[in-house]
Amino acid sequence: MKAIKMLVQAMLFGILAIATIVSFVSFGMLHPAPWVILAMLIGMPILNNKLEARSYVKWLDKYNVGVEVIDEDHQKLMNLINKLKMAVSYHTGECFEKQAMDELAEWTRTHFEREERLMQRHGYPGYEAHKKIHDEMLARVAASIEDYDERGHDALIDVAPMARDWLVNHIYKVDQSYSRYLAEKGLLDNAEIRKCCCEDTAKCGSADS
Repeated sequence: MKAIKMLVQAMLFGILAIATIVSFVSFGMLHPAPWVILAMLIGMPILNNKLEARSYVKWLDKYNVGVEVIDEDHQKLMNLINKLKMAVSYHTGECFEKQAMDELAEWTRTHFEREERLMQRHGYPGYEAHKKIHDEMLARVAASIEDYDERGHDALIDVAPMARDWLVNHIYKVDQSYSRYLAEKGLLDNAEIRKCCCEDTAKCGSADS
């Protein structure tokens, strides 16, 4: 699919390039038609780059849940989703694709476990429903890895967009619920939360790593 898209773009670029030359020869420098086609030719890669950039996920302040260690986890997950997207888009090869997929799967499990400890420790009433959502996502990730093992590169094309959309929706709609609960209970003490929800402090993340 990616190869077909690139081929179509190359053909369109070639057609516009030929049309620009022909129109300048036919109409001359003073006619607006060749300049319009030239503008389209120049604008095509710019537009393509902008559309490509929109497919990556970007951290926004509205995604903050008010729990520092959880926000750090979410930022790292976004970085890993973007890493997977880059691996797929630029055909970096099986080794890099597999590494990106495994890192995303591992950090997803680590983050879910941390979030679940946090909710359990503070008696969040929506814990069971939240954990079910986590379990369903882990099953989807596992299925994607199995699919990759069978089909290779093509299996990953939709994984990064799926993970991106799921994470943004999950943070904005689901995680904000336990954030409000903690805030209402006066429990947003980040130092204490970091201590209680990080059994392995080495995994208490940095979004830069």
